[in-house]
Amino acid sequence: MLLKEILPFIDANKGNTKVHCAIGIDYKFDPLYAFSKGSFKSWQEDQRNKNF
Repeated sequence: MLLKEILPFIDANKGNTKVHCAIGIDYKFDPLYAFSKGSFKSWQEDQRNKNF
């Protein structure tokens, strides 16, 4: 997804939008797959635990 494609959506939904940029360590699309499966929060927490 290109940023320029989502900017109009973000502008139209300023109060209800959060953009989070993430990239997987082993495979760059891991966060996108986790998000689509509804497990992004746990994926993000696992990444945070590895980094801090």
